[in-house]
Amino acid sequence: MKHFYAIDTVEGNGWADLDGQLDPTPFPPERFIVQPIPEEDKEMASKMIAFTLDNFINGRDENGKYIIDVTSEEAVAKLKRLAMKDTIEERDKLLQESDWIEFPHVPMADERRESWRVYRQVLREFPNQEFELDDDFRPRRVTFPEKPE
Repeated sequence: MKHFYAIDTVEGNGWADLDGQLDPTPFPPERFIVQPIPEEDKEMASKMIAFTLDNFINGRDENGKYIIDVTSEEAVAKLKRLAMKDTIEERDKLLQESDWIEFPHVPMADERRESWRVYRQVLREFPNQEFELDDDFRPRRVTFPEKPE
């Protein structure tokens, strides 16, 4: 079975097709380049989220073939960050819900304000902590800090 990258030449994006079906079929066909995935890249390419290929394209070689990096340290870090997208969006929602605390006119004791400041700082640093990851680099268990009272 062949494995391909389907690359949209207009958008500069695409996906890794690891079941050999090119599903969805690239359309219109003149807009896409289909390029085999090297054997040594298949494992990491399988972790790629659809339509994030633009994060891994590093130009073209002298023959016009796309240079796609999914194995370097930088690429693996990008794969992990993209896999945490849902977790980061949930964190962003919690930060938004607590934005009100930043307004100086909100009456609050200094102790309580400091509790909220620490909570928000922990949320901001959340994506940088170490997580136990599954085979696709998604965090197994995510526990956000509790909101202060």
